[in-house]
Amino acid sequence: MASNEELKSFILPLIDTIQSDRGDARVNALGTVWNLSAVDENGVYMGSKDLGLLPALVAVISSDRGGARVNALGTLMNLSVTEENRAYMGSKDLGLAYALVAVVSSDRGDARMNALGTLWNLSALNENGVYMGSKDLGLLPALVAVISSDRGHALLTALGLLINLSVTEDNRAYMGSKDLGLVFALVEVVLSNRGEAGVSALGTLWNLSAVSENGVYMGSKDLGLLPALVAVASSSSGDARMNVLGILMNLSVTEDNRAYMGSKDLGLLPALIAVVSSDSGDARVKALGTLRILSSDDDIGVYMGSKDLGLLPVLVAVVSSDSGDTRLTALGMLMNLSATDENRAYMGSKDLDLLPALIAVVSSDSGDARVKALGTLWNLSLRHENIDYLVCCHGMSVVLAALQLSPKGSDSFKTSLTVLMVSGRILSAARDLFVAGGVEIISPLLDGGGVDGIKAAIILSFLLGKEESRGTQLSLLESKPQLTDLLESIFNNTVNGLGGDGYEFGNFDLVVIVAAIASMAVSDNNKAILSQRPTILLCLFQVLSLFLDDSPPIPYRGTGNSYGVGGGGQDIESAESAIESLQLLSFVYENDSDLRQHYKEIGVDVIFSMKRIMTHPKLSNNAKQGAQYLRNRLEEKTVPLPTVETAIPSVVEHKKHLMLSYAWGCKKELVISLQEKLTSFGVEVWRDETGSSLLSKMQGATDDIMAKAIELSHTVVVCVSPHYKASANCRQEGKYTNAMYKKGMLNIIYVMMDGDYYKSVDGWLGIMLGDSLWYPLWDAQQIIQTASEIVTNISACSFCDATQHLALPTLVPTIKPTTKTETSQAPNYDEVWTLLTDPSKASDPDRLTKFLSELGLSKALELVDCDNEMWNDIASYLKPIPKRALLRILARKNPEK
Repeated sequence: MASNEELKSFILPLIDTIQSDRGDARVNALGTVWNLSAVDENGVYMGSKDLGLLPALVAVISSDRGGARVNALGTLMNLSVTEENRAYMGSKDLGLAYALVAVVSSDRGDARMNALGTLWNLSALNENGVYMGSKDLGLLPALVAVISSDRGHALLTALGLLINLSVTEDNRAYMGSKDLGLVFALVEVVLSNRGEAGVSALGTLWNLSAVSENGVYMGSKDLGLLPALVAVASSSSGDARMNVLGILMNLSVTEDNRAYMGSKDLGLLPALIAVVSSDSGDARVKALGTLRILSSDDDIGVYMGSKDLGLLPVLVAVVSSDSGDTRLTALGMLMNLSATDENRAYMGSKDLDLLPALIAVVSSDSGDARVKALGTLWNLSLRHENIDYLVCCHGMSVVLAALQLSPKGSDSFKTSLTVLMVSGRILSAARDLFVAGGVEIISPLLDGGGVDGIKAAIILSFLLGKEESRGTQLSLLESKPQLTDLLESIFNNTVNGLGGDGYEFGNFDLVVIVAAIASMAVSDNNKAILSQRPTILLCLFQVLSLFLDDSPPIPYRGTGNSYGVGGGGQDIESAESAIESLQLLSFVYENDSDLRQHYKEIGVDVIFSMKRIMTHPKLSNNAKQGAQYLRNRLEEKTVPLPTVETAIPSVVEHKKHLMLSYAWGCKKELVISLQEKLTSFGVEVWRDETGSSLLSKMQGATDDIMAKAIELSHTVVVCVSPHYKASANCRQEGKYTNAMYKKGMLNIIYVMMDGDYYKSVDGWLGIMLGDSLWYPLWDAQQIIQTASEIVTNISACSFCDATQHLALPTLVPTIKPTTKTETSQAPNYDEVWTLLTDPSKASDPDRLTKFLSELGLSKALELVDCDNEMWNDIASYLKPIPKRALLRILARKNPEK
């Protein structure tokens, strides 16, 4: 290898020839220089500023043609390969870039190829990018002309040069402009080329799409880029598909593009779903990223969440099997889609099985994945029908555990608390949360105040709000006086769309606040406190006004809890909870005139609102009954449930039916099965949805029909449950039934819909039930037995005129006479019956025997014939049951007695 001095001594004469001669001498000198530049070791010195070769070459390509220009361009391309030369070669002072642009614009063949090659190499240096991409230089229009007309190496070289220039952020706005025409030319390349040229064109488009200013034009329908991208994504793989997915994700960031990108006509969503289903790695992540961004648009959300599109099952599979960014992106999309009301039914269904997958994430993941899964559960819980399935999947205990594991104040902690708050408004979730120790875990949060303290208070209102005072135990609002102030504050803030940085508590889901008030208003002690808060009552009426006026959802603001939703003409649940709250709170005033005076002082036109509610097509019959009740009390008319004195006819009607009084929210299917079984035994049964031969089903003036149904009953079967106690309409129904019973006009039979509830029935329903006997109906296996007991009971009813037509069941065996010795006496059934009505006295044989002795029964040996199996059987019946049930036990165990 020659030294720089040796090389200098050889090249300087060649440079003199190039600068002074023309014709063959210059051509030959340039040819020699070209050959020398092909040696990498010579490149740095030959391209140095001191040597002076580069200005001579610029002069040649600016003025000569033919062989001289070709040799000069070959030399320049070789020298541009050396990285140390690119800064000087690309400088504005040298003027090389300008001269090369002129060659590209005017020449063809090898001259153009060498000029493009040199420019490509120079563009690899970022410092050159801004000048080379500038409008003044004019390179970009020349490149647009090349890719619009050339093919082969010239096209590929121009496309490589464009990729390099598009890496420089300062160039992207001009490169993506409509006036330049580059984007249009690149789209044509994509449409006509599949191979390397198409990949390079897509690479440039990817870089240009990163500039938001380019997004609207690039995503426009007129340009035609998006259909081309859909075609490539659907048919190509490798780099072409990756470039397309990168462009799509960038374009989806521009809000103006999302409607077209998410449209059915374009077909992009099915193409992206296919990528997610078949690809892995970066391709899947980018496809999911685009889908996630598009899912943030409410208008697209309904289509994306539809069953026909098939996106949601794919996301469930990703969440269940993937990890890292892939899972996180899928969870972000699910959270977006769950914010759309129309998607929640399918997303929360057993068919999709998304809820178990989300619960698994909450249980096993941490950080952002858990927060996003919890956020989706929050949204889905706003649809109350989803909560029962969430409970079936053990969701409440899992979320409660996540709350305990999350650092206080973290997003995971806050979102867990919110899920418990939103779900807790449904009885099944509240009960599950209670059993899991929710009261003990949530109660300490009350003392912390702030948003978390309010959420904790609302959760506790669902768990404890219905409780009455007993001895030293206080109702929730009595034990936590500050809770009423907090509820009033957040209710007013939310329903009026207040908030902002100056309001500490932000906004809450309206349906949760109203449900919390309705829950607490079941307790007479709580309702006495709530009814004296005018702001709470005014907010309840405002909820109704927004619903009745078909207003849009409330605009939520605030820094404390900014994701609240609800209110307006579509929020049926909040409206019905508001009606229920007002009805329950009205019970504080036994005197109608006091109730009228109370509302007069508040200054609301209750009657007008109730009239509108009674004819509203979206509201349930229960809500309309509640409205009619309030209207009649305030209009100084007789409440549809008349007093006993006005209800009792002078002559008891001859024909009567049995009425089933129940709450729809508690095992309605068992009530229907009971009706069918009683009907098969020949009992005339009236139920609100079917009516009887004596009275139509519930319709029109519902309160009048309900009152008439009670008056035409020889027996009312009251289905006892927490739902029944919490329902304002069931309360009216039960109280009127009880009044008729006390006047001797009908018989009441109680059935228990919950195996544990009989231990804690309290309030007005507990007073009504008292120590009455009841039959079990919390399991389908109990239907035949309970129906049989009811038939046996009403067969002796003096009000029933059709007992001769009853098909009495033959389930009770005849008790045969004893064949034992005379020293063995039959059990004293009356004493045993008395014993069984006090379950606290006999939980096992030893306690039962001891209790008999405490009663002073000298004939304790009367039960000597009861073996251990019989003792266990008796112990399982330690609750008020019909006497015949005991006789059947004894007869079955001792058939010879």
